[in-house]
Amino acid sequence: MKFLQWSFISSVIVFLCGCSSIPKSVEQWRIGLKYQKVGDETMAYKTYGDKTKPAVVLLHGLPTSSYLYRNIAPKIAEQGFYVITPDLIGFGASTKPAETAAYNMSLQASRLSQLLTSLDVQHYSVVAHDMGGLVGFELLVSHADQIQSFFVLNTTAYTDGFTPPSEMKMLAGKMGGVMTSMMSNGVTGEFLTAKFIKDNMGHPERLSKDAKENYWWPMHEGATQPMRATAQNFNNIMARYPVYQEALKTYHGSTRILWGAKDKVLNFEKLSAQFSRDLRLSPVKVQRIEDAGHFLQEDYPDLVAANVLLMLGDVK
Repeated sequence: MKFLQWSFISSVIVFLCGCSSIPKSVEQWRIGLKYQKVGDETMAYKTYGDKTKPAVVLLHGLPTSSYLYRNIAPKIAEQGFYVITPDLIGFGASTKPAETAAYNMSLQASRLSQLLTSLDVQHYSVVAHDMGGLVGFELLVSHADQIQSFFVLNTTAYTDGFTPPSEMKMLAGKMGGVMTSMMSNGVTGEFLTAKFIKDNMGHPERLSKDAKENYWWPMHEGATQPMRATAQNFNNIMARYPVYQEALKTYHGSTRILWGAKDKVLNFEKLSAQFSRDLRLSPVKVQRIEDAGHFLQEDYPDLVAANVLLMLGDVK
């Protein structure tokens, strides 16, 4: 009975707040976005720098978008690179299909490959964070010959050291519908989205008002759908980990790891050791940031950019 009451209340809230006007900060961010048809969907993305320069693809995870790299992409481009930051399908300003199957990671990778082909990018480096790591690993499986370097940022291809957040477990369960309503509506949505981001930062005070709006607005537009789909599909996602591990073991491009040590979900000691083993990394190419959390792009954007440039320097 309580579940029905909450569902009804949440539905009323969504109805009352469904016509909220887009925040000015989100409008300003989206002015610079470009759009490309990929299969049946449309992918939003931004580019920085000269397209004749070496390409770098920055991949976001849950529940973020290309906005995550707003303070990082320009710094990389300034050093002579062509930087591409996509909104994966279901996130940011990209289309948000209702079908759960639309969020299969290999399909996400295929769409991204289509985007890169449309931009005439044949070889590129990958910077992968969170769920973006899974998309990046799928690219390693299918397009390893195109990937010049691979930068690991708080993601996983292993079960040991990975503790799914409680919010994702709830999203997958009976309360998932209520949670998605609460995260998307105009009364509680921005607060809950910001709380999730801040709870997974080392310096939550650095999350600006504009950032809160930019991370929440896609939720209001339907980005809760891929979040719930991912939560419900965790077992199938993890079943792909051995495939990713084999791809890592056979990859011979330049690699580095940067990790926010305060990550509550992804344990640095266990996961960095496994990545280092499979990627054959020396300790000097593994850096731990003690006071950064899962969203180290928000905690230390300059440091992330500097470390990515170190990896790209290895390629040059």
